[in-house]
Amino acid sequence: MDNWISGVAVNSLILFLILFGLITPVLASDDAYLKELEAEAQNLSTKNAVEPAPADTQTKNKSATVPVPEATVNLRKAEFETALKAELPNTYTIYTRLTAEQKLMVVETYFANDRKIAPSSKQVFDFYLFDRKRQSQIKSQ
Repeated sequence: MDNWISGVAVNSLILFLILFGLITPVLASDDAYLKELEAEAQNLSTKNAVEPAPADTQTKNKSATVPVPEATVNLRKAEFETALKAELPNTYTIYTRLTAEQKLMVVETYFANDRKIAPSSKQVFDFYLFDRKRQSQIKSQ
């Protein structure tokens, strides 16, 4: 019986090590992706040639959440912006170029993900790159 229990323990340990080995690179790749985006934001923030997104490029997606009082929205936005500026100042520069609706969605993402910057940072770049792509398509027509 003791041999069976120790065999189960060894198998459990091996399984844990295998899973840990698979999860660690996934977490590291997300961090590397965000670092690359932050580096790109650094390059963009040093160039003054990039113009802010025009007001007509607002995203059509509406949030299905219950409306939050405006005072609370402003406090949440201020908290997020302070955290973003402290952790990822170049991403904050890109964030300031988003439309008001996009900014609100980024702030909501921050709070929906337990105040983690990574999902919001990714969303900032998704919005920004989508708007840039759309602008370049309009210019090429």
